Amino acid sequence: MRLLTVVLSALKFLSGSRRKLSLVEKLFYSDFVDRLTIRLNTILVKNGRFPYKPFLNEELSSHAGLVELLENFDAVREELLDASRGARPIQGDLFFEDDITDDGLWDRVYLKWYSKPFKQALASCPKTVGIVERHKDIRLAMVSILKPHAVIKPHFGPWAGSYRCLLGIQTPNSPECAITVAGHRAWWEDGEAIVFDDTFEHSVVNNTEDYRIVLFLDIERPMKTRFYSALRWTLNRTLTALTRRD
Repeated sequence: MRLLTVVLSALKFLSGSRRKLSLVEKLFYSDFVDRLTIRLNTILVKNGRFPYKPFLNEELSSHAGLVELLENFDAVREELLDASRGARPIQGDLFFEDDITDDGLWDRVYLKWYSKPFKQALASCPKTVGIVERHKDIRLAMVSILKPHAVIKPHFGPWAGSYRCLLGIQTPNSPECAITVAGHRAWWEDGEAIVFDDTFEHSVVNNTEDYRIVLFLDIERPMKTRFYSALRWTLNRTLTALTRRD
């Protein structure tokens, strides 16, 4: 449903219409988008290279981009901690509405969102952005900051075209700051990544007095065949383009 706002806006823009959509039109587009997304997600999941399961730390441990980020961890950490000082609240951004976060304790710094890196990110985080850009299957990157006692409510990601990776930059290093995915719990340690399929229900709590700062990445789902890789590539550069940040 959260994709609805994006798709409706795109349709209105492409049609050049300034009128408001009627209730019937909204219901039609809502049903269409939901059905299309479910169908495409099913195709991507069934034809992915890896099993459909909550966590994929082992499967993506040798991902070249993650390996390079960890090899340069000290430089990456320094850049992202500096950048985090200019973070802004994520609440109210597309996909981060009040049904997911409403306590004002989650901030972000966008580096890249299914498009080219932001100019400010290139200036403030050249090392990190350079690594991300060398690995074209990393489609999204941002600094994610959870303040003490922050809560991210249970929710599902809307898109199966990518896996979500959260690389610990500066964390409480405690099970009191943890993510739960489909009933399975994990927590961060500095310099370690948690990779999961965000189409499973997931939530986060930071029950500590420390900040949790991670590098938030979307990495394209590896597929079984060239055909499905091409399909995923196309979808990740068309549908997701509608969600780009300015």
